Amino acid sequence: MAYRIGGDKQEEAGRYVVADRDIRAGEIIMSSEVYCFGIFDSYKKKICQTCLTYTPSPLSVTCPHCNQVWYCNSECASSDSSLHSHAPTKRDVSMCKALRKIQMIAKGMEPYHLLLLKMCVLVVCRKRKDMNSAEFKILNDLVGNQDKISSSSLDDFRYIAHLFTTQVMPNTEDILSKEDLIRIMCIEQCNSFGIWGEEGEWCGLGIYPSLSFFNHSCLPNCAITCDYGQSRKINTVRALRSIPSGCELQISYAELNVDILERQAKMRETYLFECACPRCIDPLSSSSISGLKMIQCDNKECGGVIVPYPERNKRQCNACDSDFDLLG
Repeated sequence: MAYRIGGDKQEEAGRYVVADRDIRAGEIIMSSEVYCFGIFDSYKKKICQTCLTYTPSPLSVTCPHCNQVWYCNSECASSDSSLHSHAPTKRDVSMCKALRKIQMIAKGMEPYHLLLLKMCVLVVCRKRKDMNSAEFKILNDLVGNQDKISSSSLDDFRYIAHLFTTQVMPNTEDILSKEDLIRIMCIEQCNSFGIWGEEGEWCGLGIYPSLSFFNHSCLPNCAITCDYGQSRKINTVRALRSIPSGCELQISYAELNVDILERQAKMRETYLFECACPRCIDPLSSSSISGLKMIQCDNKECGGVIVPYPERNKRQCNACDSDFDLLG
């Protein structure tokens, strides 16, 4: 294994990832499958519920029992049947039934709040399927910074948890209590990754639990990539350059092309910390300038990272997919 997990979830920065040996540029360090996700209603007919592939035209395969999720094809629909079942149960834990209820109360609700309700439905259904899931344990152990989240956001989360336990999936508090749901929503705010369309449209959010161990740097040595075509079901971390053993492995939580004030504001407001990476401390240093030039996409409108793919003999932007020659 190329890495080890350090730190403690009780510490302010939480856990972190360290190179356990020398790592080559372009090497795959870790892959993680999405544990829970939510798609905005405006994009639910363009994102496959199973593989999270985006299609510009509306998908044609839908769940016949709730008509609330869509799929690439019948194979993806069949793969989702173990969770997305219409079978009656003694308790209101049917995903189809829960999604229909969400649509009944959706009028006037904020799109982000509806997305959180959907994510909570998926977490409860996954946990019910496997009460001792290792993936849920990783998710539940992530830092949520509940003590730093604004009182207005916490009020929103309490309201969503109340809706969930009284209207969407009542009688499921032995699976996840109101307090559990609030904590999961706090974790989502600090640890989720965007699900994007091919033109950069923000379509939803997903939590890939193991990837949340990677801390942020505005001058990262690693980047998130999709090595499985257009599917966003699995995200991969690759090294941007050669990394010596013992060095912390970091990704960027912000686009590389935004200025320091915008980056700092995003870290404070979304991730609830002050960034003190080398690029923020001394943005005009030669190491900051040369390090950024090596990894930043040449398209100034793109905030992506140029990722080496030695097996393809090229580098590629992880945002706009522009190709570049490998560095010597």
